[in-house]
Amino acid sequence: MRSSSLQRDAAIGALAAGQYGLVTAAQLRAAGLSPDAIRRRVRAGSLISLEPGVYRVAGAPRSWRQRARAVSLWMDGRGAVSGRSAAALHRLDGFGPPVAIEVVTSRNLKAFHRHTLVRRSPYILEVDHVEIASITTTSIERTLIDIAGCVSDELLETAIEDALRRQLTSPQRVVQRLLDMPPNLPGRSRLRRALESRGGQAPTESALEVKLVRLLRSEGFPPAIRQKVLDDDGRFVGRVDFVYPDRRLIIEVEGFRFHSGRRSFDADRVRRNSLTAMGWMLLQATAPMLRPPGQEDFVRDLRRAYGRPL
Repeated sequence: MRSSSLQRDAAIGALAAGQYGLVTAAQLRAAGLSPDAIRRRVRAGSLISLEPGVYRVAGAPRSWRQRARAVSLWMDGRGAVSGRSAAALHRLDGFGPPVAIEVVTSRNLKAFHRHTLVRRSPYILEVDHVEIASITTTSIERTLIDIAGCVSDELLETAIEDALRRQLTSPQRVVQRLLDMPPNLPGRSRLRRALESRGGQAPTESALEVKLVRLLRSEGFPPAIRQKVLDDDGRFVGRVDFVYPDRRLIIEVEGFRFHSGRRSFDADRVRRNSLTAMGWMLLQATAPMLRPPGQEDFVRDLRRAYGRPL
């Protein structure tokens, strides 16, 4: 009897170890526990109920992903983690783990935990489901569609650029999924505008570059060419962040970071010298320059550089 109980405990522990310390009621029954035995363990505190039919094994470390996995186990294929929570699982720029776990489902599900937000939608399809770290999550296309209705324009643009840079999707795939959604979907027009405003350009390399793109747009500058490779009579000189070729103007976005070493520092100076000798003007944009009050000085210098005689 004692041996059988230890074997069950070992089986439950092994199962929970691969599920962020979680087990389901169905898995416990398959391991030989009756409903009464499960209830006794809950009362004793060796199992902690997180969602209907989903338990955390006492002693298992807590984490945001554990909560997301608990919700995923509870839904059991009937929905997916969505919205900001899905954006965090996709590791999109600007999105950290939110307090609440957002889910979307076509079923009539009621959450057990107050930090589980259930949204019903008849437009959640199998194609909208992917697995991230064993958590059923909305696809990157559906995630972008969902967050478009609830985040700022800048955060949406940052997420789009990050997804494109990491080759998680393409503008065509996002638009194709968007066409299947209802025309009155919140954020639909914002998402279309954000995709169209890119003009088929290369993705930005960071959230800071998105700030520059938005500043150029708001100040009436034409779109600069992104991630342009420049050469000197066939000799590779370097790739620059933003360039206006007809103005011989380059804008480099510099985050606050240290050079990786003397060799990198020297190589960057050689590159800048070559570009200057070729007749290019280089402007640098840092985070303080792209927000008030430094933004005013940067825009003034940019206008002078853009309008200078060639």
